Amino acid sequence: MSAVGRSFPSIVFAGAALLASLASPAPARADAPLRPWDAPRLAADARGVPALPPEYLSQDAGWIRFGYHPSARDRIQALLASANELRADLAALFGRQVLDGVEVRVAA
Repeated sequence: MSAVGRSFPSIVFAGAALLASLASPAPARADAPLRPWDAPRLAADARGVPALPPEYLSQDAGWIRFGYHPSARDRIQALLASANELRADLAALFGRQVLDGVEVRVAA
């Protein structure tokens, strides 16, 4: 086996580790200014998820619920059609039931 062939797994691992570190930057201190990739800060007493805008539609399939603008209806129907199959594939992969209580909101 060539030197490149022997080092390929370590190159792949190093690349994956680099991507993971870039994808999840260190959390900011509570008093630090927000960075573009930070989630908004919520008050400690903030609870729940805001209501959908009045013009949005909602479709509930038991374990997954979609909230979406009417313009996205066709795309949501396609997602909903494949969601149960994806959930079953993941359950088979992990050997247990997965994804209960999922809410997906699609912006206009």
